[in-house]
Amino acid sequence: MGQALLPLAERWYAFGPWALVGALVWRQFGWRRALLLLLFGWAIAFAAEWASSAGPGIPFGVYHYRRAGLTHDWTLFGVPIFDSVSFTWLAFCTYTVTGALGARGWRRILLGAVAMVALDLVVDPVALRGAHWWLGSIYSYPAHLGIWYGVSPLNYLGWLVVGALLQSWIHLLLGDFPARLRWPLLLSSVLLLGVVVQSSVLAVLLGVGPSA
Repeated sequence: MGQALLPLAERWYAFGPWALVGALVWRQFGWRRALLLLLFGWAIAFAAEWASSAGPGIPFGVYHYRRAGLTHDWTLFGVPIFDSVSFTWLAFCTYTVTGALGARGWRRILLGAVAMVALDLVVDPVALRGAHWWLGSIYSYPAHLGIWYGVSPLNYLGWLVVGALLQSWIHLLLGDFPARLRWPLLLSSVLLLGVVVQSSVLAVLLGVGPSA
C-alpha cells in the first residue's frame, strides 16, 4: 500500500494543490461541483496530453514522455497523472485572480488562459530540465522543435487552447463567482506565487533566461 501511494508523496506539488482547490470548491459550491471540476478538468488536460505525446501532436505539438523517468508515477496510456491534474488547479487559480482584477465573462476566460500561457513560459523550460532537480527527466521534444529554451512554440498555443477550455468549464460550472471571496483568492494567490517563485529560482539556477 505504501509503495502504491508513493506518487502522492513524491508529486505533492501537483496533488496537494489539486486537493486543496477541490476542498475549497467543495466548501464554497458543494461536493458535486468540486468533483466535476477536478475530474472533468483533469480529463480535458489528460486528453490533450495524450493526443500530443502519443497521438497526432495536437494541441501541444509533438513530445514524448520518458518511461524511465516515470517509474514511481501513476500513468495512464503512458501519460503521468500528476502532470495533467496540475492544469485544473492552475486554471482555477488564474480564473480566480483574473476575476479579482475585474475581468468578467469571456474576458475572464481569455485573460485566464493567457495567464496560464505566461506561467508556462517559465515552467516548461524548467520542467524540461527536470533531471537537474526533483522533477526528474520525464519528457522531451524533438530537437528541431525546441525553440524557446528547448520547448516547442506549439506548446504555448496548446496551453492557450487547453487553458481556454478549462477556464470555460470553470465558468460554466461556477459562474462569475464573487471575485473577492476571501479563501479562493487567498489560496489562488499563494499557489500562483509559489509557482512563480519556484520556477524563477530554478530558472536562474539552471541558466534558463535571457542571459543563458
